[in-house]
Amino acid sequence: MCLLPMPSIRTYHSFDISFHRDIGSYRAEVLQAPGGQAEEQFLLSVDEDEMIIWRHEGLSKTQMQAMGQRLFDGLFYGTMGKCLRSSLASISADNGLRLNLRLHRTPELANLPWELLYDSANARFLALSERTPIVRYLALGQPESVTLNVQLPLRILVVLANPSEERPLDVAREWVALSEALEAVQMRNQVYLERLVPPTLQTLRLRLLTSDVHILHFVGHGLFDTTEGEGFLVFHDEEGKSHPVSAQDLAILLHNHPSLRFVYLNACQGAISGDSSVYAGVAQTLVQQGVPAALAMQRDISDAGALVFARSFYEATAAGYPIDAALTQARLALATTGSDEWAVPVLFSRSRDNLLLPGVKGSKAPDFRRLPFEPETLYIPAGTFVMGCEVEIGAAVAESPSHQVYLGAFCIGTNVVTNREYTAYIAQESQAEVPRKSGWFLRQPPAEKLEQPVVGVSWHSALDYCRWLSGVTGRSYRLPTEAEWERACPIVAHGGVEEWTSTRWGSDSERCDYPYPYRNDDGREDEKTDSHLGRFRVIRAGIDQKVPTEMHCTTRLPSDPESKLEWRGFRVLMAL
Repeated sequence: MCLLPMPSIRTYHSFDISFHRDIGSYRAEVLQAPGGQAEEQFLLSVDEDEMIIWRHEGLSKTQMQAMGQRLFDGLFYGTMGKCLRSSLASISADNGLRLNLRLHRTPELANLPWELLYDSANARFLALSERTPIVRYLALGQPESVTLNVQLPLRILVVLANPSEERPLDVAREWVALSEALEAVQMRNQVYLERLVPPTLQTLRLRLLTSDVHILHFVGHGLFDTTEGEGFLVFHDEEGKSHPVSAQDLAILLHNHPSLRFVYLNACQGAISGDSSVYAGVAQTLVQQGVPAALAMQRDISDAGALVFARSFYEATAAGYPIDAALTQARLALATTGSDEWAVPVLFSRSRDNLLLPGVKGSKAPDFRRLPFEPETLYIPAGTFVMGCEVEIGAAVAESPSHQVYLGAFCIGTNVVTNREYTAYIAQESQAEVPRKSGWFLRQPPAEKLEQPVVGVSWHSALDYCRWLSGVTGRSYRLPTEAEWERACPIVAHGGVEEWTSTRWGSDSERCDYPYPYRNDDGREDEKTDSHLGRFRVIRAGIDQKVPTEMHCTTRLPSDPESKLEWRGFRVLMAL
């Protein structure tokens, strides 16, 4: 089991966006934000063929970025973009900005994948940053649900529906995953996990009469009837066969149980709604009828992806994360596997804090309240990923074969260390070496390059910086291994520079002495650089000056640790 640290974001501010129809266009309005109000007309360029591919096959990372950038550039145009930037700038580093999207007046926009919003200026998907979770807020003619908080223990009722004539689902594995994710809080009697047997609507009705349930977790098949404009979940009938239950029928049942705070729908199409009403989907209907928050899927999701997502979501919830921040952690867990399914889940909520378990403590990991000069880091959950690539599809010999590697949890720099961050080190350490060929003068970087990556730094200088940072913060910083770097590669920002890793290449730049499969116990992570063990270190990412198209997440190249090139920097890793 992976125990997460306590959330690094202490407080979330609201950034409420309301969508409206205008003649020939749409209008977005910021109702509430730290940066004030804003209003702007906008147009969206949506490729219908691309939407079909997204819904049925999935998109490549490049396609996801392109679609997300079009959505971002369309929405955050003019004063809207200024308001977003000023809002982010006005809040402290340990605060977040919750994007509440109010789409009820524009149901035709509700089925767009807003979770893909991509800020190209910062090379970042908003939904993959803990600072900017995305929530679909459903406006209703009733007071807002102020909080999701419950009296411990939190009671979770799990419905595992796998009718005999439907496509088989691995519901047993999901039950095990949930049990393991919540093991620690169950042992402290903070959470009770219960399975509904048999998974029929009648059994659910009777169970809800016996005692409070706070979370209903459904695993099974879902569908959306476009003719009727209504969503369904497939329960069992009395004989174990399919019993499709409409969203309205389920909502009527759940409406009578105000203790229910959250519904998790691991069912395909649970978040799909029609073009005429934003409330037609299963999750939306449940929230409309009184459930404060619901999570559902906007297209099909694989069994493997759903399993990773559910486990990671509940691990974060058990650590005290708000459900939208827990959703971000679950997205990250999927994104680090290379899957595009991280954008499939959608959160509908009417809560202002989205916090289920404010009193639950996570692991004893270091506090993440950053110091002003400390690089921002991103939490990467423990797990297995595929490292490397195959020669047959264009990889170099040193990058193959592809293989599975398990890594424990860690935090890695969201960006390459900047000149501003490196300046604090130079100022405090008189013996620290000034970066070479990068415009520094009198131990100061160029004023116009403060936020750019620090370059011209040797491997030894990068190592010294990590040791200094560990000393002044009390946290354990180091260079990432190449395995840790590759696992985080799909979701961190890249500064267009090569990056040092801690990993040894060998004694000959033409031949890698430490081939795959990767192992961290065969000497390749030894910090010594004598010629017998091999002095060259592995560098990753960046833009190769000769062949820029050949640099990708699996590229491995050697470099002398004494080299100080103007296109090479580094990022830090914080051990947990």
